Amino acid sequence: MDFWSDAGRSVYRPRWTVDELRARQNFTFVARKLVTAFAERADHGEVTAHDVDTDETVTYRARTLVL
Repeated sequence: MDFWSDAGRSVYRPRWTVDELRARQNFTFVARKLVTAFAERADHGEVTAHDVDTDETVTYRARTLVL
């Protein structure tokens, strides 16, 4: 039953990696966005997304992006 529960972490779950990243000061988790475009620039990556709560379009820029 370890597959259905997280008791022994016997099966990898992506949320564990996200939890580890969230503990870092240089990481920002952005939820509830639908990514509509991605572009690589010379010095950063750029993501355009639709905010599902406010119906607005938002753009994020960073040196490293994890989608």
